Amino acid sequence: MKTFLAASMLVASISFAPLAMAKMSQADCQATWKKADVNSDGKMDGKEAKPFIEAMTVAKQKPMDSTGKSLQSGEFLKSCQAGTFDSVKL
Repeated sequence: MKTFLAASMLVASISFAPLAMAKMSQADCQATWKKADVNSDGKMDGKEAKPFIEAMTVAKQKPMDSTGKSLQSGEFLKSCQAGTFDSVKL
């Protein structure tokens, strides 16, 4: 019984692993950008950028902005498609 339970848990964990590692698509990243760029000025700074800057820091990525407090759309989309922002909740 213990062997069956252990095997079942292993199969379940392997089955869901690809879902956890899935990266956002280009369309998902663009939708996230549009939602996060609250004032639609084409860049994120301050409160808009904070969760994304923090995720970049965790991923050991440095924002192009010398102050490290804002993001341009191209930089955001590149990091997003690399999976950097998968855990960010808006």
